[in-house]
Amino acid sequence: MRLLGHGDLYAPQGFIEAMPESHLAYFHPHGFGRADLTAVLRSRSFMTYGLFVEDALAAYALLKLAPTGSAFIGLLVGPAHTGKGIGRFIVAYLYWQASLAGMRTRSTISRHNAASLRSHQAVADFAVIAALPHDYLLIEFPRVGRERPVLGKIT
Repeated sequence: MRLLGHGDLYAPQGFIEAMPESHLAYFHPHGFGRADLTAVLRSRSFMTYGLFVEDALAAYALLKLAPTGSAFIGLLVGPAHTGKGIGRFIVAYLYWQASLAGMRTRSTISRHNAASLRSHQAVADFAVIAALPHDYLLIEFPRVGRERPVLGKIT
């Protein structure tokens, strides 16, 4: 897992372009075109991360930073790597990163996105701050110190 920069444009672009539509149903933190991804990778409002397995991007994640002191989690795990605990690891990792910066860690999750809800619940109890339109929830993790999460071997 490492930060992505402008020089990494082709990794998330190819990763997202190869994604089945079903995987993108709940992931819309920004546009997916080249110009959109370039803007995100250059922006100070986003901290973008890639989880690489054998030099290939297996998951794309981000913290969208708000001037109010909140960091919103977003993640997308590739189909070949779902069900392996990667989502849970990434939620914990992003939560840890946001806590280091003293930010409130939040996420918007569809009530219908069972995998994302399980990943978030596995990391920590969270509070539902608000019910949002279209069956989404605004959640927030408690502000407590966290240790750096460790991901085991991915097979």
